[in-house]
Amino acid sequence: MSGAGAGARGAVLVTGGAGFIGSHVVAALLARGERVAVVDDLSSGKAANLPEGVRLLVGDLADPAVAAAAVAGCDRVVHCAARPSVTLSVADAPL
Repeated sequence: MSGAGAGARGAVLVTGGAGFIGSHVVAALLARGERVAVVDDLSSGKAANLPEGVRLLVGDLADPAVAAAAVAGCDRVVHCAARPSVTLSVADAPL
């Protein structure tokens, strides 16, 4: 986790934080002095998009164990995780 000045608050979890949009959200939160954690399956994001020191959990949020580990120590969530293609989302829908 990284950032200073967040006081006694927990970290902000950014889902999909290694992607294009998520990594910019991470940067903005760090600039505000927030502690930030990221969960991403790296299917389209890259760990290299994240600043050094940000906690990165690689995994799928559909896995309850990953979701539980991701929110540990966090009291806010910014949800940026998504598939980058509507076509793939519909073709591979679990329903």
